[in-house]
Amino acid sequence: MRALPLLLLLACQDPPPDADPGGAGDGADGSDGTDGTDGTDGTDGTDGTDGTDGEDPPWGLDSRPPNPSCHAPDRPLNRGALNLRIDVAYPSLDFRRPTSVTWFPTDGGWWVTESEGLVEAFDDDPGATTTRLVLDIQDRVTGQTEGGGEMGLLGLAFHPDFAANGQVYLSYTTTLEDGAYASRISRFVSADWGATLDPDSEVVLLEMLQGNQNHNGGRIAFGPDGMLWIGFGDGGGFTYQDEAQNPADLHGKILRIDVDGGDPYGIPADNPWADGVGGRGEVWSLGLRNPWGWSIDPQTGDLWVTDVGTSVWEEVNLSPKGANHGWPLYEGADCRVATDLCDIDRVDPIYAYSWSEGRAVMGAVVYRGSAIPELAGRLVFGDYFSGWIKTLRRDAETGEAIVEDLFPDLGLFLSTFAVDGAGELYVMSFDYRGRLLKILPGDGTLEEDPFPATLSATGCVDPANPRQPASGLIPYTVRAPFWADGLEKERHVAFPDGATPTVGEDGDLDLPVGTVLVKTLGEADRPVETRLLMRHDDGAWAGYAYLWNADGTDATLLQDGARVEISSGIHDVPARWACRSCHTDEAGGSLGLELAQLATAATYDSTGRSADQLLTWQHIGLLPEDLPPFEPLPDPAGADATEARARSWLHTNCASCHRPGVPRSGHLDLRFGTPLAETGACDVAPLETDLGVEGARILAPGDPDRSLLALRAARDDARRMPPQGVSQPDAVGLALLREWITGLDACPTVDSGG
Repeated sequence: MRALPLLLLLACQDPPPDADPGGAGDGADGSDGTDGTDGTDGTDGTDGTDGTDGEDPPWGLDSRPPNPSCHAPDRPLNRGALNLRIDVAYPSLDFRRPTSVTWFPTDGGWWVTESEGLVEAFDDDPGATTTRLVLDIQDRVTGQTEGGGEMGLLGLAFHPDFAANGQVYLSYTTTLEDGAYASRISRFVSADWGATLDPDSEVVLLEMLQGNQNHNGGRIAFGPDGMLWIGFGDGGGFTYQDEAQNPADLHGKILRIDVDGGDPYGIPADNPWADGVGGRGEVWSLGLRNPWGWSIDPQTGDLWVTDVGTSVWEEVNLSPKGANHGWPLYEGADCRVATDLCDIDRVDPIYAYSWSEGRAVMGAVVYRGSAIPELAGRLVFGDYFSGWIKTLRRDAETGEAIVEDLFPDLGLFLSTFAVDGAGELYVMSFDYRGRLLKILPGDGTLEEDPFPATLSATGCVDPANPRQPASGLIPYTVRAPFWADGLEKERHVAFPDGATPTVGEDGDLDLPVGTVLVKTLGEADRPVETRLLMRHDDGAWAGYAYLWNADGTDATLLQDGARVEISSGIHDVPARWACRSCHTDEAGGSLGLELAQLATAATYDSTGRSADQLLTWQHIGLLPEDLPPFEPLPDPAGADATEARARSWLHTNCASCHRPGVPRSGHLDLRFGTPLAETGACDVAPLETDLGVEGARILAPGDPDRSLLALRAARDDARRMPPQGVSQPDAVGLALLREWITGLDACPTVDSGG
């Protein structure tokens, strides 16, 4: 473990070969340096160094360089086909993992559900600074903190006659007495006209077992018909996946029930299997994987359903009565199984987009407000990962879907859409600091985007020679580098003047707002791309890739990704949205800026020295003298034990997503310091795809050919890991993983502390 303060680190440096302990610099002659000073010849070091007979000091920089030019600017402007605006509607309010937001039907304002089991409310006042707690059912909700995945309090709907009966319906996941997971649809009652909901008034209308912690669906809403509509996913994994095709099962379905027509509810007479023959009476449509986002057009009654795909396609569907959308036999238009099994009566998606554009579709709201006439009648939907919002309209004659950008990149993970009492449109971002944003009319002008379109204009490089960093940048390196198709990397960081990182107890650095990380990837003397990771004024991180031109004189900002030919094949330059999928908030936003990674030497061109990075950062005031204990990451290509090097590789390449708190973590914790028995990997069956491997495990001791850790690292398609910014497997890293897995005899047991 390493926890050395600055003075101790200095004391541990090897003395120069001819050093005289007790001679110059040790207080001889009644001082702290030769000739009664702190350095030779009346200076602070020999010939301007540190007073050790001409030896370089143990740090790489003598002082912190000023940074006049490289700072995170405002985000790029978002301008789509309609040139609308989107603003934070309530700037002083944020929410912890908000899953739904619903307009209060009597007095206006909003009710927000949070994953862990809270319902909060606030007035429709842009100056609102507080919320009120309406309901706390954390005692019965299994949310993301406890259960992980996509679990939690997921949906809320007011009864159409709420003003008279005070009824509110919730969708949430829970853990049963036997440890099984389940989804519930429950009714609660407010006895004080919406000030609170009585937690003891719960009546469970419907309970459905869930095989895993994801694909729970969760959205519920009353339609214009007065019926309660419910979306359920396939339960995740393989337990109930095939049941999405079975109308007699509720997994992978849209349901429609009459909450006033029976006890606990009735079946609408016009449901496709209302008589219970051939299917459950509640089922409206089937063949869905995870219909997180859906809504009913209040004008036409059309049901629009967005269905999250597994690895290739994201779907936008119209879902008429009895529709079969194909999952798990189909994804998009692709048959996933033997051709004869795909011969079903299926409703094709109205629109599907590939994983090169996004990875989790959500939304599906038809705009029927009045403030934005050019948006009238259009379907609005977004992508959770990509952070974009698009519109869809259908050609009046052909029915062809016409899809246009509304906001190309908000730089946010999107959670859900909502409409207020006037039908105006809002979108909620999803994270530990979720915000409610409102889509507004444009002002009719097309101002020029001030965000730098070329690398030379960023202030982070020498504008006369963009291949050289600006003077205020500090080089850094890491012990276990991220794999990037074998390209070499140069890394620099720029901090705002006067601002310093803070160090967490886990050794991760929390970098100040305004920080820019600059990483250039290239080969030989050819730069390929430069990535700028910026922490903007809102505290969130965003990444921007600049693609170098053929002569290496400058690089141009990309919106979408690019595929570039390099000597070893093809390199994937990530799309702007893809940066967020790895640079998670849970991993600190920045990757590599942690003590365990920085505990190595870097070369400082400005001084010509190679020196310990942590000591250098301490010397120039970027790190405190006392650091928390930490263990430096082993070099995956070094001489440490195989397991240590393999776990280090996983930490760098996988643990930004596969750690606690990340919704798409797969319930894995691949951080280096997590004991193998607690990673959720060893001898654990996969929740999602098994790649067609019989007996597949995340990690099968002794058998890398059944271990998805190794199998997915070896792929070059949409199922590869890591999923972004690479197109080629890391042959050396893969060999290391296979060697480690082969050498494992069994899974270690969890230490219970007893």
